Amino acid sequence: MSKIDIRTGDSVVVVNNGKTFSRYKSLFEKIVEENNVIGVKHALGKQPIEENTYIVLAIGSHLTCSDEPPIALIHNNNKEVYLIGIEGLRLK
Repeated sequence: MSKIDIRTGDSVVVVNNGKTFSRYKSLFEKIVEENNVIGVKHALGKQPIEENTYIVLAIGSHLTCSDEPPIALIHNNNKEVYLIGIEGLRLK
């Protein structure tokens, strides 16, 4: 697997919304807390739209396995945010 260099503040395009963590409330809360992100709501049960552009609010790791690729917290100018593995994204 190739390394993907995505950082907070980057514009990204969703290429595989199957990498979304749409039901992991505890993972969402962990990444929000660790990165001091405020005023956002988890898009619980939803997926971002493929080929749409989003902004990375934060990058975090899985709850139990640090060997997995990082997870990005992304949004597109609304207060709902998505958790998605960075392998489901590409830089715009």
